[in-house]
Amino acid sequence: MIPESALKGAGFCIFDLDGTLADTEPLHWKAYGVLLERLYGVRLDGDHIRKYIGLTEDVIYRMIESDYGISINDDQFLHDRLEAYLRLVEDCDLNANAWVGEFFSAHPDTVNMLLTSQVPHIANRMLRHLGLDGRFDERLRISAYKSALSKSDVLHNPILHFRAVCPDLKPEDVPPGSIVVFEDAQRYCRIAKECGWTAIGISHSLNRGTLTCCDAVIEIG
Repeated sequence: MIPESALKGAGFCIFDLDGTLADTEPLHWKAYGVLLERLYGVRLDGDHIRKYIGLTEDVIYRMIESDYGISINDDQFLHDRLEAYLRLVEDCDLNANAWVGEFFSAHPDTVNMLLTSQVPHIANRMLRHLGLDGRFDERLRISAYKSALSKSDVLHNPILHFRAVCPDLKPEDVPPGSIVVFEDAQRYCRIAKECGWTAIGISHSLNRGTLTCCDAVIEIG
C-alpha cells in the first residue's frame, strides 16, 4: 500500500520499469547468471548485483568484465540474455506489482513517464505484457539504453520531457510534490530527492535495505 501522504499533489509521475512496475529483477539476473556461468564460468555475487541494478546493459557489461576478469561480446550476449529473460517472463506468467493498479485507480489523471535503462522494444513489449500499454503515451517512454540521454539527465529536467504531451507546461505549473519518482535503484532515488521531487522506493529481494533516502518505500517480493 502506498502512503497517500507521500503522494499529495502528485500530478507528474516518473516510473522505472524493471523492479518497479514489476518484480523483474530476479528474472533479469537469473538470465545473466545462466549465460555468464555457461559462457565464462562466472557465478554472480549478490553484492555485485546490487551494485549493477539500474545501470544500462553496456555499463553493466564493463563492470562485470572488471569484477570477474572476462571479456563480453556485447551484441551476442545482449541478444541471448534478452531471449533468456523473455522466456522466463513467459514461464512465470509475470504480472504488474499490486501497488501499480492501486496507484492508477487512486490517481487516474496523472501524466506518466516511463524512464528506463531497458532496451526500447523490450520495454514496450513488457508494458503490453503487464497490461500497462495504455498508461504511458509513446512520447513519454524514455529509454536510456545506449543513449546520450541518461536517466540522471531526465530526472534533473523532467519538465522538458513532459512538454512532449503538455506543450504549455511551465516550471511554475509544477509545484513541489507534483513530480513523483518511482524507482528501485538508490542512485536515482537520491537524484530525485536532490532535485526536490518525491521519491517512492520499491524494495524487493535484491535491493532490500538500500533505499534509505526515499519519502516512502513499497515492499514487494
